[in-house]
Amino acid sequence: MKKLRQWQCGLLVSLLLMSPPATAQDGDNDAPDIAPTQQSVELKGLRVVGSRTTGRSAADSAVPVEIIDGDSFRNYGVRHLDKLLAATIPSYNVSEHNFGEANALVRPAKLRGLPPDSTLVLINGKRRHRSAAISTFTYGQAQGAHPVDIRSIPSIALKRVEVLRAGAAAQYGSDAVAGVMNFVLRDAPEGGTLEARWGQHYHGDGDLVSTAANVGLPLTEAGFANFSFEFTNSDSTSRSTPRTDEQRLRAAGLPVKNPSTVWGAVDVKYDYKFFGNLGLDLGNHHHAYAFGSWAERKVGDSWYFRSPVSRPGVFTDDWGGNLLIADLSPTGRDGGCPTNINGDEYLQDPQAALSKLGPDCYWLGRIFPGGFTPRMDGYVEDWGLAFGLRGELQSAFALLNGWHYDMSAVFGEHSISLYVRNSVNPQLAFLREHMPTKFHGRAYEERDTVFNLDLSRPVDIGTFYSPLNVAFGLEYREEEFEIIAGEKDGWCTHDDEECEGGDDYAADRGLAEQGFSIGTNGYPSLQPESAGEANRGSFGAYLDLEADVIKRVLVNAAGRFEHHEGIGESLDGRLSGRWDLLGDYLAVRGSLGTGFRAPTVGQMSYRDSTFAFADGRLVEVKTLPSDDPIAQYLGAEPLKPETSFSFSVGTVLTLGALSVTLDYYNIEVRNRVGLSESLALNDDDLDALDTLGIDTGGVTSVRYFANAFETYTQGIDLIATYPLELFGGGIGTTLLTFAGNWNDTKINLDSINPNVVGALRKHQIEEHDPQFRFSLMADHEWGAWRFLARLHYYHDFTEWQNIGSDHIYSHARVLLDMEASYTFDFGITVAAGAENLFDKYPTKNPYRRSYGQTYPVISPYGYSGGFYYFRAGFEWG
Repeated sequence: MKKLRQWQCGLLVSLLLMSPPATAQDGDNDAPDIAPTQQSVELKGLRVVGSRTTGRSAADSAVPVEIIDGDSFRNYGVRHLDKLLAATIPSYNVSEHNFGEANALVRPAKLRGLPPDSTLVLINGKRRHRSAAISTFTYGQAQGAHPVDIRSIPSIALKRVEVLRAGAAAQYGSDAVAGVMNFVLRDAPEGGTLEARWGQHYHGDGDLVSTAANVGLPLTEAGFANFSFEFTNSDSTSRSTPRTDEQRLRAAGLPVKNPSTVWGAVDVKYDYKFFGNLGLDLGNHHHAYAFGSWAERKVGDSWYFRSPVSRPGVFTDDWGGNLLIADLSPTGRDGGCPTNINGDEYLQDPQAALSKLGPDCYWLGRIFPGGFTPRMDGYVEDWGLAFGLRGELQSAFALLNGWHYDMSAVFGEHSISLYVRNSVNPQLAFLREHMPTKFHGRAYEERDTVFNLDLSRPVDIGTFYSPLNVAFGLEYREEEFEIIAGEKDGWCTHDDEECEGGDDYAADRGLAEQGFSIGTNGYPSLQPESAGEANRGSFGAYLDLEADVIKRVLVNAAGRFEHHEGIGESLDGRLSGRWDLLGDYLAVRGSLGTGFRAPTVGQMSYRDSTFAFADGRLVEVKTLPSDDPIAQYLGAEPLKPETSFSFSVGTVLTLGALSVTLDYYNIEVRNRVGLSESLALNDDDLDALDTLGIDTGGVTSVRYFANAFETYTQGIDLIATYPLELFGGGIGTTLLTFAGNWNDTKINLDSINPNVVGALRKHQIEEHDPQFRFSLMADHEWGAWRFLARLHYYHDFTEWQNIGSDHIYSHARVLLDMEASYTFDFGITVAAGAENLFDKYPTKNPYRRSYGQTYPVISPYGYSGGFYYFRAGFEWG
């Protein structure tokens, strides 16, 4: 398979060099010709977007659409693409939950209160490949999601972002349940931009350095080549509270890192992003296009602290019990190792306690006398490449003449490799001080391939007020997900003589039998039997009809059939319309339709093992696919597609310069795919599994992917824009923008499988996100000066980690961002600003002494506090 991918890449690169292409969009778009004298090639967005109005709202479409101009990303001083999207799109929500493997690498974002993988992501109108990260160590809606890595898109590469806030699976296929996000790349054949920025949190940490560049070049006289690059380095932050157990250790004079458990923003060692967009007019209304991307980053994160007096399987024989001493005598029984050294005795006099150990006795605290906090290093590699041909057919046959066509191929691959350091595999205790403390844990790879043929043409049938636009097309998509095992030292078992060099010790009674846990503590390396590769192909066909049926009444109807190998078929439809009730002043719009989201290949084959809190304790939890024998024993069934029914109704009001859109939406999703609760295996379960010949690998807590429940989501989006000119514009102009959202999600209690979804998960899905949030922005320009103020309001929310007392109720907060910039005549812009100007934090965790967690980690505005920055940019051309 890898040889095939190498052959594909070589072919694509050759095609790029031989015939550099034009802009890429869906086949139902009418791309303009590229004239030799044209300075910029205008890319049209999704057909449903329509033209832009004042601000960023496409106020004349049949469905709610938000258009964010690329200048917003460069002028508004926001550090991350996700932050600007969240500030601009009312129902877009990004949690800065950084504690956990996948979330540190690929931050999942939600639209309209649905999981991240319920929003279809496009680049230049073409489906973007998924990431290799599946959100397992998170809470609420994002848990179990398999999203696209939006973080790999550099904001400087964007001409605009189009966000369709309505179910569109009938038009664009699987995943478009909540909506569609289309990232349109810059296509200028000349000019460029250079940017640099530096910032730091008020707390004195989290330093950020970022540089970016964009350049447009002519590609002969009939095309363009536009390239963008971005580099970011961002230090970690810590907003932790000293834990009770670490304070005891520190009082005993033991070396404990402060803080022992780090809660804060992750450490981005490096983050490189590159995008290229090329287009070429071939003449006679035919255009070639291509665009590609490459990204690589390294991110550091951490897990929970392991205390030397309370971590079972590593340091102690039970929670807060006696020290667990390894007997390294040849039999594992004759070392005379003490079993009654209590943790309190160690704290009172560590040297005296350890003096009782004989030469054949070893305690892992000799390597980590003050305990340890496992650290993670995650590496991401991401590349994508798309190319195609579009144009207009010209033929003497009337049936063929005038059809717009678009043929394209899209390839993408995303991989993550995870390493654990500052940890141990207790099965290697026989190595004593020579034990390794860094391990390759595992790797995941996602590879997607998409082929499209799209055709469209307006047909005047004489029945409607306007010609009927007919669009139809075919799509073939192949997804592949691969799991790569970790290194042997991270998963080997001493008793089975898997650990190299350990066969001379404990032939009769190995370290596992002595009570030591198996695998790298914190994130056990995956074993070879968990590795594997899975793939699936799917085929889709759609038909899309649109016309002004009468004057001022627009109607769109779409239908799509898809077949997924091994899953089945789906047939979906959507009907939308718009009535300009009072001409250009008032319009009503609405849509209804069905949708689907096929479970991804990754969700159907994913395997993982990590530690999580259960009943107040850290336990190892193994994540299994639904076809695993252990999962099937616990009741798992084959995954099937999610299905949905949604409708929305809204109004568009235009009074002079004032533009207001108000939309209500209602989305029902059945057979929601998600992770089950952690299900404990009791002794009877273990005996039954052993009788069936199923090896549990010593893990006693399991979860799996399942079609677990049904949800009802409803909400309201309100967007308003209004330009002001005070004193006739003598002191500049101000653009006011309001974007607000109310969202409510409820689980259908009759749909819940109690063995899969418990009360904790129900709380997390329904209460983790603020029901109401809005932003109010004032963008003022006065000559060379620009002033920006953005106010954010977040309603209260509740973070649940355990049923009972361990939940955090966070009160509503108002945050303010401000920036001032000045542009010199020679094109250089300098700016200074602050995000969260008044240093607001979520409500403190009343149980922070237990885990060191000061604030709720699901906070939609983070918990690192205020951030100030300086930036400079230069534009030419």
